Amino acid sequence: MTTNLLTCGELGIPEAVTHAHDELRAALARATAEPGPVGAAAKHLAELCVPYFDKEEKDVFRVFGLLDDLLTDRARPDRAVALPVLAELRGLRDSARDRRHLIDAAIQELLQRASEANNRNIAGVADALKRQEKVEDEVMYPAILLIDQSLRESLGG
Repeated sequence: MTTNLLTCGELGIPEAVTHAHDELRAALARATAEPGPVGAAAKHLAELCVPYFDKEEKDVFRVFGLLDDLLTDRARPDRAVALPVLAELRGLRDSARDRRHLIDAAIQELLQRASEANNRNIAGVADALKRQEKVEDEVMYPAILLIDQSLRESLGG
């Protein structure tokens, strides 16, 4: 999805949103260095997650840069350009479900391998990824829908 959102100079990803991805990337990188089946499972999961994180940050999380403006009812000239992006994002959640199923299966595989190796640190990485997925499903994507609705209302349509 190449979007107009990337041209919205001031629309940025709040640091708090990207921090979790940064920590998970680092934890996955450490996990891929593990020997044997644990490392192999971590590598597979990293191959799925890292591009997914990158795509979310590029195409999805930038919308959170609008939150402060919407809360303070501050209009910016570049706000309206986010509407087509938000229209695309409404469908992204459903289209990403297949990818998420692959990631969920890879998380379970890593958790299983970590459990077999009695590696609590790597099991913690898998658990953190599961929690992040829940946050995205239960908080972030619904928030994007609310941002979309609020933006449409504030722009009169």
